[in-house]
Amino acid sequence: MEFCLCVPVVLLITLGVVDIAKANIVKLETTQAMQAWISKASADAQENITGDVIKKYTADYIQSTSMFCTKVQGASKQPQCHSGAAPVQTQLRMEAAALPLKSGTQICMAAKSEYKPFYSGVYSGGKMVVYSRACTLMETNKNSTSGWQSIAYGNW
Repeated sequence: MEFCLCVPVVLLITLGVVDIAKANIVKLETTQAMQAWISKASADAQENITGDVIKKYTADYIQSTSMFCTKVQGASKQPQCHSGAAPVQTQLRMEAAALPLKSGTQICMAAKSEYKPFYSGVYSGGKMVVYSRACTLMETNKNSTSGWQSIAYGNW
């Protein structure tokens, strides 16, 4: 009888730990990829490297290195998920404090990742949402403002 009372509690604790671990892994993966590519955007003065191009490269990198099946909006191609689990859906934004991009301007890349957790009864709508952001300062001037949006303070 005691075993039957304890098993559901242990199961819920285990699933909760797995969901929180997955959220942390998704956040770490997206933040690392965004920090790597936003630093390339800040140092590159070439006009052909626009915000849309940096976003596409970041999306491709996240999809190719992610631990989970991740589909990133704006990537070159979408992966085929074979595990049967719902993929992590990720959106990226390129953000700047001011346009045109001059040296010293704060630039950011933000990500919003959504997936269905294992124990969806706790989370609203049965969906886990993970927000990530990586910021830096422009090192060079850039006239191209294609793909850049203003920084979303508090809102996605």
